[in-house]
Amino acid sequence: MKVEVRALDTTRRKYVYDDVEPRDWNQKITIPLARADYAFSFAEVADNTFIKLQSLLGEDAFNEIVESQGYRIPKGEFETYKGDDNLPLHYYLRPDNRPHSVKLMLVSWGEYQPGRYVANFEGIYLVTGAKL
Repeated sequence: MKVEVRALDTTRRKYVYDDVEPRDWNQKITIPLARADYAFSFAEVADNTFIKLQSLLGEDAFNEIVESQGYRIPKGEFETYKGDDNLPLHYYLRPDNRPHSVKLMLVSWGEYQPGRYVANFEGIYLVTGAKL
């Protein structure tokens, strides 16, 4: 089955989290004007770096997201994809009621200034046909 991606919401929501490093990385972070089940935690996204999607989705679907979001392709092996505020990109998944589909949520987050952590919600995509 071919992997397809479709943008559902590319509205970027800045500073969904803006505080010190959370004591509990499982603490849910809500997204303004979004559904409650779209909330995420740092623990949930920490190991899900954006670049992992390249092998999970395939080149075409991955590049479609990169282009749609306007992300800059990293120039060297030590660079990574960055979102708003030049923060590293991560992702998490939510179930979808369509067969063989999931919602892919993009988040940029990290230490913005010493002791200040920021998370920005970057967008939502419907992914069909991938084994995520």
